[in-house]
Amino acid sequence: MNQVSSALFTAGAGRIGNYDECSFRLAGIGTFRGNDQSQPTLGTKGQHEEVQEWRLEVVCPQAKLAAVLAALRQAHSYEEPAIDVYPLHAISHGPGIGRVGALDQPVPLQALIDRWREAFQFSALTFAGEPQQMIRKVAIVCGAGGSLFPAAVQAGADLFFTGEMRFHDLLAAKAKRMAVVLPGHYATERPGMEILAKRLQDAFPALTVWASEMECDPLRAR
Repeated sequence: MNQVSSALFTAGAGRIGNYDECSFRLAGIGTFRGNDQSQPTLGTKGQHEEVQEWRLEVVCPQAKLAAVLAALRQAHSYEEPAIDVYPLHAISHGPGIGRVGALDQPVPLQALIDRWREAFQFSALTFAGEPQQMIRKVAIVCGAGGSLFPAAVQAGADLFFTGEMRFHDLLAAKAKRMAVVLPGHYATERPGMEILAKRLQDAFPALTVWASEMECDPLRAR
């Protein structure tokens, strides 16, 4: 056990915040039966075996996963150690990367599209949904926000406003009767860059800060 855990820690696993060599261990009974080609460390091949084992759990950065798995297999005495890898998602304690807001009163989808097109001068704008569909709650994510569509559904949004989405995510939105507005990846992120440039300029008055004047949307509409 200690040989395996030490190998994992050396390879970069088991680090949580200001602590390292973190693990969780649980004793239990393992069962197995090796075939004719097996070389069991314990017991006899061809026979059902029940042995005392330990379940060892550690966290591991994704970038070091391959090295940690290699170290585990090299250090473990078993010919075929059982390995489970579970992806973990951090819980955000901040405001998140999207926003959900409710309008003062329901507005037709087409009216919102016209308002956004005029306010932001979008060169191209595609949408899914019925133009007269009434919208009360809007979820907004800049850039490629399709992966957050389920969160928009959970928030009870009538409309999902983002830069771009995959085809099958659009089909899912249609099935949920949620409208979608897609002005493009660049168009939804450019205003944020301009605001960021202004904030940096205000924070560092000795510098000259501006959003790139050469950057443009690589897509063209005709």
